[in-house]
Amino acid sequence: MFLLCYFCQALQYNVKAAINEGADWYNRFMPLTEVIMELVLNQSLVISIYQVVDEEGSVRDSASSDLKGSRDQVWVLERKLNQLMDSLIRDNLNGTTSLVSGY
Repeated sequence: MFLLCYFCQALQYNVKAAINEGADWYNRFMPLTEVIMELVLNQSLVISIYQVVDEEGSVRDSASSDLKGSRDQVWVLERKLNQLMDSLIRDNLNGTTSLVSGY
């Protein structure tokens, strides 16, 4: 979304620059010029979107403290699960079958 808004802004800027070059450029781009220049971009909306969504379209951790907390909890649980799985694999390779407590 942010990239689309950024692209529209750049397009409008380039069309304005081409129009300023002279009537010949204006006539070449006339059909597109009207459509492009009618695009209305709310700058504060674009900035707000950029603050919560990154360039790849993923929601940033900084979008909310609840989201960051939840993602941190998921990361901790994933790490514990990986440690448990590693421990089980090591035990299996060593011929033991005891589970590691604390997970």
